[in-house]
This record gives sequence, C-alpha cells and structure tokens, in this order.
Amino acid sequence: MNEDVDRFGPLREAARKALVYQIGQLPKPEGDRGFHVWVQGVIVQIENDGDKATVDDGTGLLVADGLRALMKEPWIEPGKYVMVSGHISHQQSDGSRPTLLTTKIADLSGQCNAELLWWLEVIDIQMQLGEA
Repeated sequence: MNEDVDRFGPLREAARKALVYQIGQLPKPEGDRGFHVWVQGVIVQIENDGDKATVDDGTGLLVADGLRALMKEPWIEPGKYVMVSGHISHQQSDGSRPTLLTTKIADLSGQCNAELLWWLEVIDIQMQLGEA
C-alpha cells in the first residue's frame, strides 16, 4: 500500500501516538473520519478469520479491523507485539472498546525493547506537544 494514500484517500494528518485509554479522551473530530492514531500492543484475540484483532497496550483494549487487506500472508497470532495505525471509527463513550479502521500493521515482536520504548515515545511526543 502506498505510504501517501490510505483506504480513505490521501492522508491529511500524521497519526497521533497514543495509549488506548487516551483515545476515549480525544475531542470529537471534525468531518466524517475519526482521529488517525498509532497504537502498539499485544494481540490478545483474533476474530473474523484474521480480519479483526484485539490489541492490549497495558492501558486498555482496542479492536483493529480490516487487517486481511493489509497482509499478503496471514501472520497475526495472539502474543505478537504489533504496531497498528488507522482511523478511530468508534470511541469509548458508551464504555465499549474503541475500533480502529486499520491502515497499517507491523510485527514488532522481534524488537526486544519496542514495548518499553513505545511508552517513552508516547510520553515524549505528548510532552513536546504540551498534551501531557
């Protein structure tokens, strides 16, 4: 998939690095699309023949939807540490899990410090932007 185009057309904004619990705190975006977010966590459940996965980042659970279209060969499985980015189609206002219309997924399981560094990246960028 071209890095400049996602399933919603040309990318207009960079993905916001976030923890799952923060997604419910985001203000309602303008327009039809939800926020473009980037989350990392462990796959804890797979549904719809690998098209949906529940990801746990340690602060909450997120459903990543539309995965099959992004992979040449299915490789997701519970226990893998992944990066997912895409647009939030459902926020947690009713207490349910946020759903991400996924535009990118990557396996980070082989990177030994990926999880630890992710927390630091999120804190750092939010401090730089004055969000923390």
